Amino acid sequence: MPKPTTKAQTVAPQNSVVRAALKPDSELEIIIGGPYTRQGVEHKYGHTALRIKTPRTEHTYDFGRYGRIYPESLGFGIDLDGEDSPRGEGILNIWANFGAYIASENQTGRTSWGYQYAIFEAQANRTIAYFDKMIAGSNPLKTTASYKRYKISTDYFALGPNCTTLSIDGAKQAIPRVVEGSEKHIRPEDVLSTLVSTAMKAKYGTPKRLFLPANLRTYYGSNDVRIRVDKRKTYQAGAR
Repeated sequence: MPKPTTKAQTVAPQNSVVRAALKPDSELEIIIGGPYTRQGVEHKYGHTALRIKTPRTEHTYDFGRYGRIYPESLGFGIDLDGEDSPRGEGILNIWANFGAYIASENQTGRTSWGYQYAIFEAQANRTIAYFDKMIAGSNPLKTTASYKRYKISTDYFALGPNCTTLSIDGAKQAIPRVVEGSEKHIRPEDVLSTLVSTAMKAKYGTPKRLFLPANLRTYYGSNDVRIRVDKRKTYQAGAR
């Protein structure tokens, strides 16, 4: 009786599967809004937000003085209230609809710039968990079709925690060195008036980290960027 034989079969290598497994499937985007003018008043401060997109979810984290504002005296005869005050309730908007977020920014007349990084979902989840912890146990102050608004335990302060520092801290959960080399770009005088900049420095000192959106954008335009940005995008009026 002849011995049974086996037949070798060659299976085509699944290169595409391997490459797909190693290819980042998520995205982190730091979005910097520029200055704008409304009713003849120039608003120089700018804004920073953080967008996280995974294969299943998308969120834009938008922190600011969207609640009660606390008047403050800086000395030198400078009493700040209304929009000029550096302090207020810490309000975090979490947008599920990025188009609605960027449209709201465009409506001010400002241009925004996005700095995008390709990341893995596990990295994205670390940033999501960071913000989830901030709102744990809190009910939204406001819910719309586009976003939910939360009051977090940390108040807003123009020198930090503010829109820029909170966005950077969230981004660092995924990319720890995301703004490494940015320290030399801490220049409050590029945005704040000489009088206000001097008064704030006298009262609080100069922060040791980036806190102004305009300074963060200057960093991204410099040769000091250590972590390569995968894509840059400009959002102007009417963008989605």
